[in-house]
Amino acid sequence: MLDGQTIAITRSKDDASEFIALAEQNNATPIPLPTIELVSKGEKIVDDFLNLVKTEHPDYSVFLSSKAVKILFDTAKNIGNFEKLQLAVANTIVMSVGPKTTTALESEGIKVNHQPTTYSSVGVGEEFTTLHAVGKKVIVNRSGTSTLFFF
Repeated sequence: MLDGQTIAITRSKDDASEFIALAEQNNATPIPLPTIELVSKGEKIVDDFLNLVKTEHPDYSVFLSSKAVKILFDTAKNIGNFEKLQLAVANTIVMSVGPKTTTALESEGIKVNHQPTTYSSVGVGEEFTTLHAVGKKVIVNRSGTSTLFFF
């Protein structure tokens, strides 16, 4: 079906490994072509997260990106707040958007309690429906440029 096609994959080579493998299995030539780069907003992201946990006492922590996990925890390590962040997250019920995000959280010592079968914010919403989480508080770690999403 893709024989001889050249496919641009708008991710870095590391982030596109699954897509590259699929393209090559279907005799296509993949070209990783990163179009965005996520960067930390600095120490403030850790402080904001910890302050929200302290003031709002969320029942759940939701992570929508393995990159966001890496940026948040790497920033916490750099400023000496890793253990504090780790404990704050561990004291909530943790939900991951998908397998890569689950792996990223587990590599930081965080146990993931829930992962939807549909790997998207819609899947997260569906997962909350099955959990009957009415009245519970949720903190969502996501990109500052994300579109609005409500549960």
